[in-house]
Amino acid sequence: MFVRGIPFSIDQQPFEEAFADVAPVKQCFLVRDKGAPKHKGCGFVQYALPEDAQRAVEEMNGKVLGGRKLQVKGAWESTRVNFCQTIARIACELVCYISRMSQCTWHGALSCLLVGSALTAL
Repeated sequence: MFVRGIPFSIDQQPFEEAFADVAPVKQCFLVRDKGAPKHKGCGFVQYALPEDAQRAVEEMNGKVLGGRKLQVKGAWESTRVNFCQTIARIACELVCYISRMSQCTWHGALSCLLVGSALTAL
């Protein structure tokens, strides 16, 4: 999971402990510039089980830690959306290309819309 809004006064141990209250943490770290003593106010947390990570997103998003409100997102969320949009675009282009190159009875734009909608819904 990706966490933003981490107070600069918090170090690794209290950060990990806050998320360990939800479930055992497999790995976590605060993002820092190389060699910098202070973190950048964001970090990552990994749980062994996906359901623990989902529960942590639900429980920890919006929770106040050290006076700041945390913003917690599953790291898989943005990756999944971008991946599905890319696949839908490629499939759309492929269907449109094939329909122009062959004697296909499908209408390219309609096929593109259907394939794109189906793959985006993933």
